Amino acid sequence: MPQVNKKKINDDNKEFRKICKKKAITKAVDTLKALNQKFVESEMKKQLLLQEDSDTPVFLQLMLKKIPSKKSMKMITISLPHTLFKESSDICLITGDLNKNDRKADTEPDILHYKELLKTYGVMRVSEVIPLRVLRTEYKTFESRRHLAAAYDGFLADKKIAGVLPRALGTAFYQERKFPLQISLLKQRNLKKQIDEVLKKTQFLFSCRGNCHTVQVANLGMDNNTIIENIQASIDVLADKLPGKWNNILGLYLKTAKSKAIPIFVSFENPNDVKLKKRFQREKVKFQELSSMPGTKVNVFRDGRIIVKKVNEDEDDINVNESSPEQKDGKNMHKTAVDKTSVKRKKNQDSKKVKKVKKEL
Repeated sequence: MPQVNKKKINDDNKEFRKICKKKAITKAVDTLKALNQKFVESEMKKQLLLQEDSDTPVFLQLMLKKIPSKKSMKMITISLPHTLFKESSDICLITGDLNKNDRKADTEPDILHYKELLKTYGVMRVSEVIPLRVLRTEYKTFESRRHLAAAYDGFLADKKIAGVLPRALGTAFYQERKFPLQISLLKQRNLKKQIDEVLKKTQFLFSCRGNCHTVQVANLGMDNNTIIENIQASIDVLADKLPGKWNNILGLYLKTAKSKAIPIFVSFENPNDVKLKKRFQREKVKFQELSSMPGTKVNVFRDGRIIVKKVNEDEDDINVNESSPEQKDGKNMHKTAVDKTSVKRKKNQDSKKVKKVKKEL
């Protein structure tokens, strides 16, 4: 496993910090709060019921110079100095099933078991427990999942069921940005400390479908220094984890769900200077001449397959790993088998001719 050069990462972050200055971030935060205050005042004239100002999320919007390949798609997790959740926030824990063999088993013992476990280790921030079986049976439709995502401020999930959650939760959770934060219920002694640390994290899906991404980094109810520290910590992580590093960042902006984006950094450097990792190039292997059989060429594959063909054929090389679209769809499998049979038949005929010529000599 290659070792990470921490000194180089720190140097890159320091260089980026010089470009993206704290003064610009502070000014953007002040402007965002002023814009939000104007919006609240204008809305108060139209309606009486308003969402609390302190609950308004602050998003860091990221613009890239170059869009990486889809193979770079991943979930990026950022550890923040200050949590986005309050003591009164409703947190839901998604757990595995105690009885995995019986699909019709009662889920009430599972819920009581995990609630007792949380109480034993002093975890008071989790308000509800949902086993995986309940998630699969009672939340099948998009609407039910959307209501579940809106019912809680955040979600935690056991690591052992993390692989099945994207399908069980569906797109409703991704649209609401309620990605479950992972914990390990096997490490019970440090459960309270583990949950407190996990609740300081924020994450977003780096989809590689466009050059714009947003991640929540704060709430407007926080004081300015807290918001600034969270923003700076997020920028440091993004500058390290993004493909192309900080050099691939075109712009950074602050915004709320309904406000305009306020720039805190814009790059004017040439996008062509950004170097991304190239996608894997499939190796092309050329046929080689076969000295024992004049007028033919041979190719030996890594799996032991051997193909012999005549020199006068149109194509001289093939791609070892890449199959044709017809083969990928399974439409040309019979044709491929026939071709291999014909090649072997030709090989036998050619070898017989060679033996006949040798006998005549």
